[in-house]
Amino acid sequence: MGVGFINSFYQFGAAKLPPDDAYFFAPFGKTETVTTGPQEPKSGTPQFYDRLVAETRVAREKFLQLPFIQAAFKGDISREAYIEYLCEAYHHVRHTVPLIAEVRRRIPEDRVPLHIVLEDYVLGRQGHEKWILHDIKEAGGDADAAKARAPSPATNALVNYAYDTVRNVTPVAYFGMAFVVEATGSKLAAYTVDTLMHKLGLPQKCFSYMLSHGNTEMEQMDSFEVLMAQITDPEEQEAIIDMACGLYPLYSAIFQHVADTIEENSG
Repeated sequence: MGVGFINSFYQFGAAKLPPDDAYFFAPFGKTETVTTGPQEPKSGTPQFYDRLVAETRVAREKFLQLPFIQAAFKGDISREAYIEYLCEAYHHVRHTVPLIAEVRRRIPEDRVPLHIVLEDYVLGRQGHEKWILHDIKEAGGDADAAKARAPSPATNALVNYAYDTVRNVTPVAYFGMAFVVEATGSKLAAYTVDTLMHKLGLPQKCFSYMLSHGNTEMEQMDSFEVLMAQITDPEEQEAIIDMACGLYPLYSAIFQHVADTIEENSG
């Protein structure tokens, strides 16, 4: 299934190579060879999905080269950094279900396949913010303080961007966010969680959010490629691509905020 897939199952403490591009270009359990140049049509392959993967490649690679992300690959982040990441994650994850509800209200009822998928998304994401608070507490952080504190400007920017795009561009753009979160975010979680547990000396119960993010959501997104084949309107396709490309730097800003916060607190 590819080098990246195999790497994610190395034993605790074993040396890992950074995941290769194919690891993220095959987000739902499939290994694809992806190129950005002209390609011959592939029988049975939804072409918009291929384009989505290709046209988000530069933004995705830049995100993956962020120093904090590279450190996470190796498990070279502190417990304090992990908790700070969870604190910021809480403040955007708690918007997931309300955002999807907004999307569902704005998509015409006759687009049944989209509504079916969105309903599954809601069922699969309810309560994830509570898992994050649980993980903060189990890892030694203050869950009540995390819940009460204001999100960082970077987190606010991401949340506002998502709502603004859904409300003022097209609700279908949400699937660009789903692509980023599931194709990249869930694979990052699956790849790093074992290493972090080992390096930080924290038990599995401190990683309920990351474990769910790396497994359940990928299973729910298994039909994403087929779903994208039903997005045939050029403006909707562009909106999905734009949403995805716009989110990578916003997620990068959140991780950079976490790194900067830890540096400031240790200085």
